Amino acid sequence: MTVLQLNSVTCSYGKQEIIKKIDFSIEEGELLALVGESGSGKTTLLRAIQGLLDLSGGEVLHRGDRILGPSEVLVAGHDGIKTVFQDFQLQEGLTAENNIKHELIAYPLEKQKEVLSKLIEQCEMQAFQDRFPRELSGGMRQKVALAKALVDQPDVILMDEPFSNLDSLSKDSFKRVIKNFKQQGVAFMYVTHDINDALSFADRIVYLREGRLELNLPTEQLFDHISSYQFARFLGLENVMDREKAASIAGIETNATHVWIPPKGIKVRASIHGSYKVSQAQDLGNYSRYLLNNGLVYCTSADFKKDSGVDVAIDISSIRELN
Repeated sequence: MTVLQLNSVTCSYGKQEIIKKIDFSIEEGELLALVGESGSGKTTLLRAIQGLLDLSGGEVLHRGDRILGPSEVLVAGHDGIKTVFQDFQLQEGLTAENNIKHELIAYPLEKQKEVLSKLIEQCEMQAFQDRFPRELSGGMRQKVALAKALVDQPDVILMDEPFSNLDSLSKDSFKRVIKNFKQQGVAFMYVTHDINDALSFADRIVYLREGRLELNLPTEQLFDHISSYQFARFLGLENVMDREKAASIAGIETNATHVWIPPKGIKVRASIHGSYKVSQAQDLGNYSRYLLNNGLVYCTSADFKKDSGVDVAIDISSIRELN
């Protein structure tokens, strides 16, 4: 079931449009990554979704009901949508447990105990619930901030750069907590500047560029639908080149401004008359990565071995035109 629907959402500061007619939806239990270069409008869009900004056009619907902007309500925001901020927004004078308890003041005492106990367990806070924020790591603080956001049982959680200051162990632990709530039907939408945190974790990726939605795809389909040079650069893809270079080093003729040759789309064969040499070889476990002396990178299964200095010929089996 759809929990959030964005219809032609537009946000402006003065006469400048920051978000331009964005359309997409989020389903129950979905994990969506919002990616894009700095200044593309990601954080502005998060604020608009929660009802913290007035829209200059379009609408955001939560389960079919329009989310009102701050000029239309006494207190801005929406109870069904909560945000975990990049700076955590914890009260430094309260322990981790009491930071959560503070959000439960309006609840009866028995309900407070029940919700508090459940959140501490689900957010894996048992080992540090009595510590103050200054005594907590970034990963621990992130869990406390998430627990606070979940007090009122929202069905959508927005997160601004949730993994940016976490080491790999803390990141894995926090992702495990998120997956637990995702399985309970909570939808998560998070902003990230690290494409690896999107590719390795999200169900779907939304890419913004200069305030416009350029791509909205399930993660597993992403590489089959890359047609934008800017997005290819954002992903850090290898073998992206302009058409002049493509013609000179790979013999590719195209009318597109750029092309991408997927590393696994290059077939290499040993040849004493080969035009290229393997200048670098890396064994990466499931596959091997090779750098040729013409600058191309190709990958192949680990059972195919070529050492540096070997003469090879190449066949291009697939290319993607980019504009």
